[in-house]
Amino acid sequence: IYSHLHQLLQQGGGQTRRYAKVAEQKSVYMELPPDLLMKKIRQLEEQMYRHARDLEFEQAAEIRDEIARIKEFSLEIGQKEVS
Repeated sequence: IYSHLHQLLQQGGGQTRRYAKVAEQKSVYMELPPDLLMKKIRQLEEQMYRHARDLEFEQAAEIRDEIARIKEFSLEIGQKEVS
C-alpha cells in the first residue's frame, strides 16, 4: 500500500496530495488536547464565515471540510477512549 501511495504522490495527483495533507493534519490534531481542538474549530469556523461573506465559496468549502474532518477525528478518539 505504501509503495502505491508513494507512486501516486510522485505522479502529482491532486487528490493524492489532498489525502497526504489530511493525514498530516490528522497527526497534528492527535497531539492537541480537547480544549485546544475546540478552539481550533472555532477559529476555522470564523475563517469559513469570513470567506463565505466575501463570496469566496471554494475557500469556505475547504475549511468546512477541514472542520468536518476534525470533528470526525475527535469522535473517533472519544470512542477509542471509551472502549
